[in-house]
Amino acid sequence: MRTNSKRQNFNTTPEQEAELSDLREALAAPSLKDAILRAVRVVALLAHEQRKGQALYMRGADGQFTRLLIPELEGAPQRTWTFLVARPHEWRRQLYIKGRRVLASTVWTDLRANG
Repeated sequence: MRTNSKRQNFNTTPEQEAELSDLREALAAPSLKDAILRAVRVVALLAHEQRKGQALYMRGADGQFTRLLIPELEGAPQRTWTFLVARPHEWRRQLYIKGRRVLASTVWTDLRANG
C-alpha cells in the first residue's frame, strides 16, 4: 500500500544541525521529523492566535508579566489609508480609490503625465 507522502531533503550547516538537535531535545520528540512537525504546529498556532489579536506573555521569576515578541511572527504593520482601499484579489495587490473602481496607480500615472 502506497501513501501520498513526499520525501523532504535539504542541506544543513553544523550550526543548524545543533539547533535541530536542541529542538528535538526541547520538544522530547522521538525523531527529528517529529520535532520539526511539532514546532511547525506550535508556530502555526501562535501565528493564528496573533492574527486574531491575541498577545503572548511570559511571567518572570518576580511574577511580573512581559509581552513576548517573536519577530518572525510580527510581520509588517498594517497601514490605514484615508482615501484608498485594498481589495482582495488572487494575484493583484494594488490599492483602489475608496468608493470607485479606479486603481490608485492609474490616478498617479495620470497626474504624472499631465504634470
